Amino acid sequence: MNSFSKFLMSVALVCSFGVATAAFANPVIEEKQQVVVRFERTVALHGALLSGDYLIVHDGALMEQGKPCFFVYTYDKGVRGKLVTTFHCEPVARDKAAAFKISYHGAGFGIATPIVREIQFVGDAEGHLINYQQHHH
Repeated sequence: MNSFSKFLMSVALVCSFGVATAAFANPVIEEKQQVVVRFERTVALHGALLSGDYLIVHDGALMEQGKPCFFVYTYDKGVRGKLVTTFHCEPVARDKAAAFKISYHGAGFGIATPIVREIQFVGDAEGHLINYQQHHH
C-alpha cells in the first residue's frame, strides 16, 4: 500500500468515526426515524386505508412517554402532505433489519385488505407493533 492509499484509508477511518461519534453524542439524531413507502396495493393501518406513497415517521421520545409516536402522512413528488393517521406502538426486540420491513395480518388467506401489524426500520434491532386497541386520530 503506497503512502497516498494509507492517507485515504486513515481519512476514511476518521470520517467514519466522526459520523458514528456524532450519532452517539447527540441521541436526538436517532430519536426520529422516517421512510417513504409505496403501497402497491391497498393496506389498512390503524383506521386508514393506504395506497400509493406515504411518509412514515416514528418519534422514539414520544414512544418512551407512552404517547402516539407514529405519524403517517401523504407524500407526493417529494413533499409531505396531510396527516393520515397517528398511533402508539409497542416496541419488540428483533434481529437488526437489513432493509425496511412491514409485516401484515391477513396477507393472503382470502383477506381482501392486509392489515399492517409491525414496522421495522433499516438498521434497527427493534420492531414496532401496531396497537389496534387504541385509536388516536
